Amino acid sequence: MSGGHYDYGRAGIIGIGTPQANPTVEAETRILLPPNALLQTVRLTSPAPDALDRLREYLLDLPQTLARYDTLKPAVFGFGCTGSSYLVSPDAHAALVGDLQHRFGYPVVTATEAISWKLKTLGARRIALASPYPDALSEAAHAFWQAEGFDVAEIRQISTGMADTRGIYTLGSADARATAAELRATQVDAVLL
Repeated sequence: MSGGHYDYGRAGIIGIGTPQANPTVEAETRILLPPNALLQTVRLTSPAPDALDRLREYLLDLPQTLARYDTLKPAVFGFGCTGSSYLVSPDAHAALVGDLQHRFGYPVVTATEAISWKLKTLGARRIALASPYPDALSEAAHAFWQAEGFDVAEIRQISTGMADTRGIYTLGSADARATAAELRATQVDAVLL
């Protein structure tokens, strides 16, 4: 990665897109990067009152979202929202990502692509899902991971206390710990939170 002529980010500029109310993507991504990498965040926004429509718009409006970088050209852009990918067809997803890479001239990697790649690299075939999402989105996640070639052995809900997908932002690590431990005790290769 090249940081170009910037004083900061000599190890490279990483773009990340995070849902408008998400408080964790930047913090977690920053931990993964070397100190001399520059993280440039763009918010994925939608006024849609319906959670599933909002998630779809985050992904389908990505051409306009990336245009907000103006002349800044990240070495790579990460789309930090799994739920959006669950709601579009694999063909539409692949076409959009390919179009974005061609249009903007840098790699675009969605969270689901990165997770799928890592699970396959680890040799995981049979997985369990710990889902903080409403039923419709959990079902879409199940279908997505099956289409990716994984045997989804089990799905367990993690309650957020609300029907809106933004309830996930009220959860901490401790809220998922018991469910993750229970799923880890089953006959699966990996647990996906």
